[in-house]
Amino acid sequence: MEKSLKSLSWDVDEKTYRNDSSLSYSILAKYEKEGFQHLNTLFDKTESSGFLLGQLVDTLITDNEHFDDKFVVVDIPKVSDKIAEIIDNMINDGNADYYFDDDKMRIYLNRYDYQTNWKDDTRLSKFKLLSNDYYTVKSSIGDREVVTTEDYQDAIYCAEKIRYRFPILTDNPFEDTEVLFQLKFKVNLNGIDYKFMPDITYVNHTDKKIFLFDIKTTSYPEYEFYKAYIKWNYSLQSRLYTRGLKEIISHSNKFRDYTIMPFSFIVINRETQIPLEWKCNHCFAVGDLYMGKKEDIILRDPEDIGKELYDYLTNKPKVPNDVKINEANDLNWFINNKL
Repeated sequence: MEKSLKSLSWDVDEKTYRNDSSLSYSILAKYEKEGFQHLNTLFDKTESSGFLLGQLVDTLITDNEHFDDKFVVVDIPKVSDKIAEIIDNMINDGNADYYFDDDKMRIYLNRYDYQTNWKDDTRLSKFKLLSNDYYTVKSSIGDREVVTTEDYQDAIYCAEKIRYRFPILTDNPFEDTEVLFQLKFKVNLNGIDYKFMPDITYVNHTDKKIFLFDIKTTSYPEYEFYKAYIKWNYSLQSRLYTRGLKEIISHSNKFRDYTIMPFSFIVINRETQIPLEWKCNHCFAVGDLYMGKKEDIILRDPEDIGKELYDYLTNKPKVPNDVKINEANDLNWFINNKL
């Protein structure tokens, strides 16, 4: 019997979820931003200090017990680029133990032309002296993401501020509610598979209401999140998540009568740390949205983007669908409709 919304989720580990080929909001947003010409890099991993901070805050709030499995907090000792290159490649090659075998260590020193004008014993002992701390740290990291002490402290402060501001994040044993963190869902919408993972799903069984929240760390002041919302096209997230969950619960005897409430973003900036909630009342809209004072901000429907992208990934055309290969293209049409 379906007692918890969790019973409708996709019960897989995070690695399986990440490796699944279903389209996600982040892939839709990246495609919408970069276009047809960047399809070959669409699934490349995105890395930035801001992105890492967001991962840290999310994990501290929604998956704290597994934090040490994902991250290692350490300030990497500074060494020369050449020493770092040798150690990093040796570890990446699966040969970390070579460090303790002088003959094998020399293989890497020779391969990367380390101080070839020095006497052999001198360069080996000097290398060990200069690289020991760096090697000790790097060899202990494994597959975990490296986090600086500064980033870790900022993430802790942000997470604490969010928890204090939003007590809804804590289960209340005296109410018929659920607080579910990072439930994974998979849904087919009009023939195309999508996956989504809300940071927080709050279920009020008494009122039969479901609330979806996403935690955002932003470089914008919290009070200007609406600018980030447009820049990074977060409308795709709010609309895909609510639409996908609506489809999933429609097949449930228990939850089909529940109402999904407007999607909310919990937003914090690492500098100002004033967590604010931003509610997306247009998350249920179908079709393109025209926003802004002059209605010149166009937010395309996530499924329209999904259909277009799925076609490109499946059929691999040489040019976009609206470009003709075997006959002339109309310049006026492209200028008036694309610029």
